[in-house]
Amino acid sequence: MNAGASLMHKLIGQAPNRTLVVQWKNYRLYGIGYPNTTAINFQIRMNESDNSIEIKYGNMAFTNYNWFDEVKIGLWGFNAADVSNRILNVSNDMNNTSPGPQFNDIIPLSTTVIPPVSGLTMKWTVPVLFPPTEIVQSKIKTTRLGFRWMVPPDILNGNYEYAITTNQNFPATGTITDSLFCDLYNLNPGQYYYFHIRSRLNNMVHSAWNTIKVKQHVSFIPSIS
Repeated sequence: MNAGASLMHKLIGQAPNRTLVVQWKNYRLYGIGYPNTTAINFQIRMNESDNSIEIKYGNMAFTNYNWFDEVKIGLWGFNAADVSNRILNVSNDMNNTSPGPQFNDIIPLSTTVIPPVSGLTMKWTVPVLFPPTEIVQSKIKTTRLGFRWMVPPDILNGNYEYAITTNQNFPATGTITDSLFCDLYNLNPGQYYYFHIRSRLNNMVHSAWNTIKVKQHVSFIPSIS
């Protein structure tokens, strides 16, 4: 850490709208043998209200930086495919970046790269998922029900989670599937059931539940109420 630089964090706001701010102030890029006129000032902000993450830049300068360095800017998950990062375009302008296709994409830091302007914000938000629609019963038997559903918009290569209950309360978890149908067995004739289904990206990101109510009859065809 160079003289005059500081690294701090602060929690601001009130629940459920708090923001955790981590700030790098008055840093310089490493270099020796020449006057160092670089400037590194930015914040990482984690927002409780929408679970978003922001990088907010202050004064940034790569002036007279005769060394070569590189950074990775983005979010990474538990594997190489779970990544959302940024790369430079041909303009070498950090104010005009594009999504990076690879987990190891980097942004070089040198005098040929235009630094971010003060106030530039890069923001990552949680994907919005919609529950499956047009749920249809199929394969109807006395103690068995099947369901089919349509692919919702913006499923983002995710899958589905379903459950059946005897009350309308949403379940905590369900059965995960990649299919657009499911079969349920050992149901009680004459019993009301609630079929719940939601879209799922991972354990943390999923849509709301979509629920329909069915009554399992002794007769061949159950009714929907």
